[in-house]
Amino acid sequence: MSQRMILIGYRGTGKTTIARELSRLLHWPWLDADIELERNSGRSIGQIFAEEGEPAFRKYEAVLLRQLLKREPLILATGGGVIIDPKNRSRIKKAGGMVVWLDATLEILLARLHSDSPAAHRRPALTERSAEEEVKHLLEQRRPWYEECADWRLPTELQRPSDLARQIVQHFELPTVSSEWS
Repeated sequence: MSQRMILIGYRGTGKTTIARELSRLLHWPWLDADIELERNSGRSIGQIFAEEGEPAFRKYEAVLLRQLLKREPLILATGGGVIIDPKNRSRIKKAGGMVVWLDATLEILLARLHSDSPAAHRRPALTERSAEEEVKHLLEQRRPWYEECADWRLPTELQRPSDLARQIVQHFELPTVSSEWS
């Protein structure tokens, strides 16, 4: 089985935190695509959106995705909107490995996004709508794309990230090297 896992889902579903937990269990390296994009560009996602707009950001995101999908082993926490581009969806599906859609309810996402003020600069508003209406609209728009890409959907509400990581490992029957697994 491939040693590549791709975590997809809306922002605030726990992709980065769960990637870190999976890395601890599997001893595979993990990367957050948004953090890598910021590191490579020397700018925050908010700055890229403000200076060049969403289309430019999505181009940078697609280039980075192509590069990152060549790595193995890897646990990749993608940006929430990476699945907007049909070419990205195709790349994710063809990359091999496991694609896990981390999902959460609208209410849970709003609470998480509201409480995560340090990451707010990395998560610019994508529409002119209120925060609640934007999340609701984008979830409805993106849900079919997440479904299209995913090998497995995992609801993340009301569970600890470490428990979610263990569920993923069990679902895909992956061998762990963590002493905490026993």
